[in-house]
Amino acid sequence: MKQEPRQPASYPLRLETETRAKLEALAKANGRSLNAQIVLMLDGLLQSDSEQTTPDGLVAERIKEYVRQEMAEQQAKLESMAESIKCEFAELSALHNRVARDLEELNKSSK
Repeated sequence: MKQEPRQPASYPLRLETETRAKLEALAKANGRSLNAQIVLMLDGLLQSDSEQTTPDGLVAERIKEYVRQEMAEQQAKLESMAESIKCEFAELSALHNRVARDLEELNKSSK
């Protein structure tokens, strides 16, 4: 007689309404059931790298990721600002050259 695979034991989980809503939204966005999303997230927290499973390791990883994101955003802003400054400099340089030519012409015509 063939035995059917055993289902993992169920574990009732009490969640705050807001937490459950966030998890459900995340699960829906990822095309998963609520249970699959929770299991995936727990498995991720319990991965074999013990440094990342300690509270300090988890906090450090979150901080690193936040800093990476902030740095990327700031880099994009700086690149945009640099491009704007280049454009402004080119415009000012052209204006300076026009003014210099006009002054030369005025000096020549007043002699």
